[in-house]
Amino acid sequence: THYNLLKEMAEVDDRFCNASVAFDPDTGAPTYRLRYDIAGASSARAVASRMGMPQSIVDRSHALLERDDRQL
Repeated sequence: THYNLLKEMAEVDDRFCNASVAFDPDTGAPTYRLRYDIAGASSARAVASRMGMPQSIVDRSHALLERDDRQL
């Protein structure tokens, strides 16, 4: 998930578990290895930028995600 509050919930409630996909730190490419009990950082914006998505859209997505985190 990209919602930080959900990631944090898994830290305090045993009914939830975090997992994330590992990324190669040099290339930013996914390694396709699943890491359990680790809330990974979202790299969606970085990937979108690398793939040529207009920066205005990337910036807007960031603003919307932050707002949704507060509403959750």
